[in-house]
Amino acid sequence: MRTAESTKSSSPAQALLGLTSGYWISQGIYVVAKLGIADFLEDGAKNCDELAQATNSHTQSLARVMRTLASIGVFTEVE
Repeated sequence: MRTAESTKSSSPAQALLGLTSGYWISQGIYVVAKLGIADFLEDGAKNCDELAQATNSHTQSLARVMRTLASIGVFTEVE
């Protein structure tokens, strides 16, 4: 949790980036929850083509959301 003092020490640009990044991440989590991605991964790893087909979603868009969430540890990207 950020304290008032740590917020004061960051620049306005860093604060804005933190706010927008938080929004992108929360929206990404909303998308994968709404699509039920965790349910499709219950039996093991799947590629984005399989997940997009199973959820009737756009493959490249889903891949971007999944990669974003993998960058913060929500998912793990495997070869």
